[in-house]
Amino acid sequence: MKKTEQQLMTSKWLLVVKEYEHIRQKQSKSFKTVEQLCKAFQVHRKDIRKYYERWVKSGKAEESL
Repeated sequence: MKKTEQQLMTSKWLLVVKEYEHIRQKQSKSFKTVEQLCKAFQVHRKDIRKYYERWVKSGKAEESL
């Protein structure tokens, strides 16, 4: 995978996990439910959870995504 492709994927997942965290804290201005987030980014709920767990365990490092 090229570096630019990797950066695009990382930036996408960073947006998703941050927004997921806001939804969990009921502070999201864009989405009320995880289902809405899934539809907007065209991702599965399981994938969000997987990447979120990985991101949190790494101390919220972008490289983990």
